[in-house]
Amino acid sequence: MKTFGPRSHPVSRDGSWMGDPVARWDGNALVIETEGVNAESWIDAMGYLHGYEMKTTERFQPIGPDSYEYTLTVADPEYLVEPWVKDTIVLSRGKNPKAFIPDTPPCSDRDKEHMVGKTREL
Repeated sequence: MKTFGPRSHPVSRDGSWMGDPVARWDGNALVIETEGVNAESWIDAMGYLHGYEMKTTERFQPIGPDSYEYTLTVADPEYLVEPWVKDTIVLSRGKNPKAFIPDTPPCSDRDKEHMVGKTREL
């Protein structure tokens, strides 16, 4: 296995909203392990809680020239009895050469205070 640069997760860290991701190659699959996510965040928009010791592992496995299998595993000894593995999905690269992904606005008010119990104004 080969890491992207000579780094691993820090031994002592302050939790951040996005955590500390470290990517490596496992054969031809890209594996991204993230630790140190702030325990005040949610696993997804449904509001599932997690502890500070949560670790996520994302795996992108090529299955063709333009597609990948994506697997997410969440391990959290505080909230989960065993690791949770999300159903594998297939991601395909678009074939339109003029396609683009627009930038996300920097202030989209998608935090708990603006999403729960309030109507958003666009």
